[in-house]
Amino acid sequence: MKAEQITFFENLKVKFYKKEMEFHTKHKRISILRILLFLAFTGLTYLAFSHGYQTAGILIVLSFIFIFGILINYHHKVAKQRNHYENLVTINHEETLRLHGTLHDFDSGSIYLEEQHPYAYDLDIFGNNSLFQLINRTGTPLGATRLATWLSNPSSKSEILERQAAVQELADMTSWSQDFQAFGKVNKKKDHNFDFLMQWFQAKDHIRNKIIHKWLIRILPPVVLLHLIAIATGLITFSGLIPILIINGLILANNFSHVRKTHDITSKSIYLLQPYVDMIRIIEQTPFENQKLQALKSELLTDNKTASQQILALKQILSFFDSRSNMLYGILNAFFLIDINLLLLAENWREHSGKELHKWINVVTEMECINSLSAFTRANPTYTFPEISGQKHLFVAKSLGHPLIAPEKRINNDFKLEGSGGIAIITGSNMAGKSTFLRTIGVNTVLALAGAPVCADSLSISPVRLYSSMRTKDNLEENISSFYAELLRINELLNTAEEQGDPIFFLLDELLKGTNSEDRHRGAAALIRQLHSLNSIGLVSTHDLELGQLADNISEINNYSFNSYFEQDDLIFDYKLQKGLCKSFNASRLMEKMGIRINPE
Repeated sequence: MKAEQITFFENLKVKFYKKEMEFHTKHKRISILRILLFLAFTGLTYLAFSHGYQTAGILIVLSFIFIFGILINYHHKVAKQRNHYENLVTINHEETLRLHGTLHDFDSGSIYLEEQHPYAYDLDIFGNNSLFQLINRTGTPLGATRLATWLSNPSSKSEILERQAAVQELADMTSWSQDFQAFGKVNKKKDHNFDFLMQWFQAKDHIRNKIIHKWLIRILPPVVLLHLIAIATGLITFSGLIPILIINGLILANNFSHVRKTHDITSKSIYLLQPYVDMIRIIEQTPFENQKLQALKSELLTDNKTASQQILALKQILSFFDSRSNMLYGILNAFFLIDINLLLLAENWREHSGKELHKWINVVTEMECINSLSAFTRANPTYTFPEISGQKHLFVAKSLGHPLIAPEKRINNDFKLEGSGGIAIITGSNMAGKSTFLRTIGVNTVLALAGAPVCADSLSISPVRLYSSMRTKDNLEENISSFYAELLRINELLNTAEEQGDPIFFLLDELLKGTNSEDRHRGAAALIRQLHSLNSIGLVSTHDLELGQLADNISEINNYSFNSYFEQDDLIFDYKLQKGLCKSFNASRLMEKMGIRINPE
C-alpha cells in the first residue's frame, strides 16, 4: 500500500511540474514583451515631445499607462498560476517524503512544545520526527497554531465526531484539498505578520472624520483631470494647474506621517491577504455535503457579499499603498491625491467589514486543520477512524501500531483495557519494546481525540485526559534531580485524576528510576493501588516483576510483557505483546556481548 501511495503522489508531481513549466515559459515571454514595450513607448514619447507634439506625447504616455497596466496585471496572473503549480509540485513531493519517513525538513512545531505538558514532550507530538511534522499541512501561522492546539488538548466526543465526518469528506477530494493547501503556502518572510494588520484594525480613523478633506479629495482630482485634458487640447497652459498642485501638496504634507504609519503597518501583512482570498474563494465555491463544512462556509457570506470579495477589495487598496516607492505613483499622487483617497477607502473598509475579518480568518484556520487531517488520511488509507465510545474507561485496539515507525518495520499489537481503575503492568527485558508500546498507545490516543484516523485495524476509545511520565529529567538551575522531577510529575497526575471530568489515561514508564530497588517497589506498588482507586485507567512499564503480584489481588490489574530470546549468539526481539509476566531478561547477556565478564574466574 505504501508503494501505491508513493506512486500516486509521484504521478501528481509529474503532472503539476509540466503545468508549472508551461506557465514558467509564458511568464518569461511576457517579461521580454514588457521590456520591449517600455523601450518602444519611451522612444515614441521622446520623439513626440522633442518635436513639439505635446498633445501626442501626453496621449502616448496615457496609452502606455493603460496598456502597460493591462500587461502587468496579466503577467501577475501568469506568475500566480506558475506559483500555484509549483506549490502543488512541492505538496506532492512532501507527501512522498512523509511516506518515506523523511520528516527533518518540515516545521517541527517546537515553538509549541512545553516540557511540563501532560504528554506532548514524552510522546514526540512536537519536535524532530514528530507527529506534528507527520500531520501538518497548514500554510498560515494561525493554522499551524490551531492544529498544535488540537494535538495538545483532547476534544469532546461531539467535536471529535464532527471532525471525523468533515475529514472523511475532504479525504476523497484530492484535487480540492491540494488546491486549498497550495493557496495557503504563503511567503515565509519574517516581516509578514498578521498581527500588524490586527494592530491597524484597532487604530482610530483619520480621514473619515475630516469633512473638509473628504470634500477636497472629491473635488480636486476631477478638476486636475479636466485641466490636463484642456492642456492636451491646447485650451490652457500648464501654469494654470500650478495653484491646484500647491493645494494638493499641502494636503499630502499635512497627512504624510499618518499615511506613512498606515503603510508601514499594513505592508507587513499585505502578502498574507491573497492566500486568504484564494482559500476563502475555493470554500465559497464548493457545495459541501458535511454539516460542519457547510456551517463553516455559511460564515463567509455577510450582507449578500462574499468574504473573498471583501478581503480582495482590502488587498487591492493596500497593494496600491505598497506602490508608494514607485516614481509613477509619486507623480500621480501629486496630481490626484492617491494617498488620501486610499486612506479613506481603507478606513471605510475597516468600518464596514473589519468586524467580520476575525470570523473569516477563523473559518480558514479551522479548514486548514481539517484539511491537514484529511491529507493525513489520504496518505494512509489503511488507517481507520476510531469509535468514540460512550462507555467510560475503555481502550480496545486491534493491530495497533506507531504511525512514526515505517510500515515495513512496524510491529502491530492487539490491546484491551477497560473498567474504572483498569491498569496494565508491562514487564520486559531491555530494548524489548515497552516504551515504544506506551508511546504507540499514547500517540494513537492523541490522533483519536483530535479527530484523525489511527494506525490500527480498529480502535474503540472513550474520551480521556491523557497523562504521561516517561522522560523526566533533572533541572540544575532549580536544583531538581530527575527522581524529584518524576515525583513532581506523579503528584500532578494524582491531583489531575482527583478533578472532575473525563477519566485520566496515564502512561508511566519505569516508575521511580532514581531510587533503590526496595524503595522503588514499595513506592510503585503504593502508587498503582492509589491510581486504581481513582477515576483513571492506564499502563505502567517496569522491570520489577514483583509488581505483577498486584494482579493476584486486584482483578482490574493485568500483566502483559515483551520478551526476547537468543538464536545462537544473536539477541532477537519480536516486539509482540504477550499476556503474563516477562519470562526472559537479557541484561547480563548484553553485557557479556559488550565484553563485561559477568562470571569472572
